Amino acid sequence: MSEYLAMRIRDGDEQAMTYYVQELQKQTCFRTRAGLICPVGPQALRQEVRNRAQEVVMESAPATDDTLRLLEGLMRTAAQLPGRKLVFVISDGFFLTDKKYGSIDRIKKVTDAAGRAGVVIYTLDARGIVGDAIDFNRPMDEKGLLTMASIGELAASQDGLNALAKDTGGQAFRNTNQPMSQWVEKVMDETSNYYLLAWKPDNEEQKRGKFKQIEINVVGRPDLKVRVRGSYFKSAALPLLTTKKKKDKDPLKARDDDMRLVIDAPVSQHEIPAALDLHFNQMPGVGTSVVATIAIDDSALTFDLTDGKLAADVDIGGIFYDEKGKPINSFVGRLRIFPKASTAADGAAKPKRSIYQFSTLVPGGLYQVRIGIRDLKSSRIGSAMDWIKVPKI
Repeated sequence: MSEYLAMRIRDGDEQAMTYYVQELQKQTCFRTRAGLICPVGPQALRQEVRNRAQEVVMESAPATDDTLRLLEGLMRTAAQLPGRKLVFVISDGFFLTDKKYGSIDRIKKVTDAAGRAGVVIYTLDARGIVGDAIDFNRPMDEKGLLTMASIGELAASQDGLNALAKDTGGQAFRNTNQPMSQWVEKVMDETSNYYLLAWKPDNEEQKRGKFKQIEINVVGRPDLKVRVRGSYFKSAALPLLTTKKKKDKDPLKARDDDMRLVIDAPVSQHEIPAALDLHFNQMPGVGTSVVATIAIDDSALTFDLTDGKLAADVDIGGIFYDEKGKPINSFVGRLRIFPKASTAADGAAKPKRSIYQFSTLVPGGLYQVRIGIRDLKSSRIGSAMDWIKVPKI
């Protein structure tokens, strides 16, 4: 039973239901001299088919939900990069009719996050040229009971790809065996020039509601086709870190969670400029120590009176990863930084930087070190990363 047929049965398609009930009767009923005997009644068989259909849908829905969640996360990551971005989604299709997981609402969240991040999504049906009549996975149906139930399966499987592209101003490529390089070149060419439009709601009615549709056309030019982000949510995009804290959450655990987000941010954060320098020290009889030296630009920090002195409180953390991406050591701490003199002895301007070091013993190999900084008063953040190769002794 395919996912689409399972959804049709769940939604009350009688022909599909009849087909599977008859198939079950072939497996459970047997003939005797007295005639055909079926130990299980028709209603029980119908319930068994209905249960199986629900099981198929429930097994398939989480995969679609996980895919859309990952896409939404990608959009939020892309928001940290400047300028207009393109995302290519290549998929063999998925369905959007599951009500429990809210796949349609999830699609809206993806396209809204894409619009806020300046991302245009282009989709490609990885199946190439396909049709409803060509389906080798469909069960044998001599009586044609599944023919009507299966109509629209291909289009339904492409609805998600169509929505991702259309609602972000992109295009869906489907039912084509065109080489990928050709349509990628076409996309790059057509998106190299574009108009950036801004619009502000005129009244409360336009501001009201969680989801709004957008329509744009060129007046007097019906021959021109406009592709544009098709909708938006009223709510604002989420920042990398939120200032709202749960009252019952352990402060140290909350700090560690926040620093992990900053440290592992896929795009370096520069609200607080920071530099990372790595070197290693070989200590005979002990091992090799990798030393991470972090330089923090004090001009980006917020200094305030603390215990009668000007100071800035900063959370700092870092993670050492091996070449397989496995964390081998980490540190999280809090620094109190005091302002420094702005001029050197000869009167020349002197950059104001605070230096922090952390070291750990490691065996030979390739390592990545990532660090993050957060100003407690302003909530500004900064991050940096670097690689180092440690020779084997």
